[in-house]
Amino acid sequence: MSIRDRLPKKSPPKAETKHDPLWVVEGTPSTKALYQAVNLEYNRLSEIIKSGNAANPKDRKLVLANIAKIAGRDRSLINVRRQPELCDYIDRLNEELEKLTDLHKGKPNKSKQLTKRELEREVGILKRREKSNSEAELRAIVEAFFASHLLDDINKQALEVHKLRQENEELIDRVTRLQKQNRQLSSEIAILHDLLTPAQRAKMGGLRTVERSKNDE
Repeated sequence: MSIRDRLPKKSPPKAETKHDPLWVVEGTPSTKALYQAVNLEYNRLSEIIKSGNAANPKDRKLVLANIAKIAGRDRSLINVRRQPELCDYIDRLNEELEKLTDLHKGKPNKSKQLTKRELEREVGILKRREKSNSEAELRAIVEAFFASHLLDDINKQALEVHKLRQENEELIDRVTRLQKQNRQLSSEIAILHDLLTPAQRAKMGGLRTVERSKNDE
């Protein structure tokens, strides 16, 4: 065995740095590529925010579609189910970008001064916005007014319907009682009729005939 064979063999260098988290070191090639893309995009956005040029909301937040494009991967790979650690990492970096934005948004951009025309345009936009807000508030007040009166009318109609229903139920109950009383009287008349003698029945028939004649006159 040669001296060279006795020397300890060095392990091949790892592609990941010692600062990479374990989920990246042990992750798939897609995880590693997306992780590197997130860091590149974060560094780029940080510089834009610090320079005061982050007027576009997309320049202040990590956009998943951009990360996937930089990594050369499909956007569908970036989801909580398939890449939970990566999604959590992106959320934390977005919080850092938000803090960075709050820190630098008060700094004016000295490299760009608004012209008179641009200032007039901004004033026009603010006036139109104020007018739109005033019209929206007025419309809301009018709608609330009519809605309130409409509700009053509905309540009045509901009370009237309730009152009519009660009266209808009372009439139905009265008719039911009269029908019951009529059936009881008919039953009693039939019983009394059975108790009469033939002569009394004949007399009753004669009285009914006379009564009908008087009614016909």
